[in-house]
Amino acid sequence: MTIPNTFTNGTTANATEVNANFTHVNTKIKEIYTGTGFNSTINSLSSNEGYHELTAVGSSTRDYVKIKITGTCSINCGNTSATVELKTQIKETGGAYADIVAYAYIDYSQGNDALNLLRTRTKDYTIVATLTAGMKTNGYQLKVFSKSSAGGTHGNSTSFTNIQTIVEETD
Repeated sequence: MTIPNTFTNGTTANATEVNANFTHVNTKIKEIYTGTGFNSTINSLSSNEGYHELTAVGSSTRDYVKIKITGTCSINCGNTSATVELKTQIKETGGAYADIVAYAYIDYSQGNDALNLLRTRTKDYTIVATLTAGMKTNGYQLKVFSKSSAGGTHGNSTSFTNIQTIVEETD
């Protein structure tokens, strides 16, 4: 990225000129979301979906947006299957959401992995999306989802708990 202002020794720059040289540093990370809006949890034979719209981003000079989701997956099942999945969508301001990546498994049990499987572990999920010309000009917004599913009888459960979701623009 090109630095917009250069200065000569002996001259005085105003704050706006100096700050313009650091705009690209200050705006790289757009949001760090630590809320529970897209957590999901289920007990017994069913599934549960949670979602959250992240803060809208105005115009951008960058080409890509990277979304890194860190969360805790908990699976408690016997000899049945259980899954935790994540999905992320993007839209241009004023437009409709479209999947960046449809639901993808981040943790699962095949059901025959182990009897009475019980585990909790932290997982990272990172995706990168290309910003369109319209998104760069008009802005964009992201929506994140988690889906927890458990099969079998009562007492089986699975869940996803967001720890931290970072939205970062990159070249």
